[in-house]
Amino acid sequence: FVAAARALGRSPSAVTRAVQTLEDNAGSKLLNRNANAVTLTEAGERLLPHAERLLDVQRDAADELAALSGSAQGWIRFAVPQVLGEHVLPQVLAEFSRCHPQVTLDVQYSDGALDPLQGKFDFVVRGAFPQSSELIGYPLWDYRRHLYASPEYLALAGTPQQPEDLEGHALILHTAPRI
Repeated sequence: FVAAARALGRSPSAVTRAVQTLEDNAGSKLLNRNANAVTLTEAGERLLPHAERLLDVQRDAADELAALSGSAQGWIRFAVPQVLGEHVLPQVLAEFSRCHPQVTLDVQYSDGALDPLQGKFDFVVRGAFPQSSELIGYPLWDYRRHLYASPEYLALAGTPQQPEDLEGHALILHTAPRI
């Protein structure tokens, strides 16, 4: 609840009260809460798809009204790698929010693999080409990969001159998700 409160810009007690109100209105417990995890109850599982559809309708309605007013408003939901959240985006998002106070930003900081369609993101920033033909990719900056070796290793194994020369070498690969 603390992380959810932080993401929403609210206090943990406000989030707790909102969940309690939702459960009271639903007439059923929706979440199992303990010190280690929060999981959906069976009632929560059944309510979730309906709540998601309602939120989609609400966002669509806000977008329609924003088109009438001529000013940017509504939600932008996106995901970026953790490093952007630590070093680049805080200042950029603060400036964007000052210029567009009627826009709510929902940012997920994640280095893991994401399905933008399933996550209902407006966009994601990743260091790879889109895996789905339903997605469109745009380069944001030049992205180069580098190959490093210690002088001692090169003295023992030889210096590769072409990519094919790497087949006989011991390599340590960066294997983070590439979506």
